Amino acid sequence: MRIAQHETAIDSFHNHVDSGKAHAQRTRILEFIKKSGGDWCIGELANALGMKDNIVSARVNELLYETHDLVERPRRKSRASNITIRPVGLPLVGQLALFQ
Repeated sequence: MRIAQHETAIDSFHNHVDSGKAHAQRTRILEFIKKSGGDWCIGELANALGMKDNIVSARVNELLYETHDLVERPRRKSRASNITIRPVGLPLVGQLALFQ
């Protein structure tokens, strides 16, 4: 389903990307996951980093589908809400190379 977005929302998105804020937020999320390890859902990342869920969601989607720095992990229960979630984490390729 398509929605009609107001031009200001589209402009705001482009300004956010052009200003470098989106890149800085992606870097912050990726560095946190590299440091902490494991897999994380949007809510867990937002709580750990003190960021809003919608911002984390947008940056995680970019890290998954644009930069391919993150991959989807097997579903599990959220540590915070105990609902089934689809977490993300680092690709295993680099780590698997250690065992070859």
